[in-house]
Amino acid sequence: MDTNKMREQFEEAWAYAMRNDEGVPGSKPLRSLVDPERYRGSAVNGAWHWWKLSREAVVVELPRITGHEYDPLADADYREGCREAIEAQGLKVAP
Repeated sequence: MDTNKMREQFEEAWAYAMRNDEGVPGSKPLRSLVDPERYRGSAVNGAWHWWKLSREAVVVELPRITGHEYDPLADADYREGCREAIEAQGLKVAP
């Protein structure tokens, strides 16, 4: 799972939710200046915790290619490409 992509999506969602009346995100830095792995404020840290748990709960099971001309190598390539695309979004793929 790509935590960086998941964190980027979380921060975009948080900025959208916390925009001011003019639709502009707040100017205060979101991450802690002391520990960049944490956020400033318990509300953001709590939201990040639940965001990660919600993403970890999603597990995608990839289908197999079926049909008259089944090719195991094509199936493996297809599944690996799908796995990479899904994991790049911060989600898990079932083994």
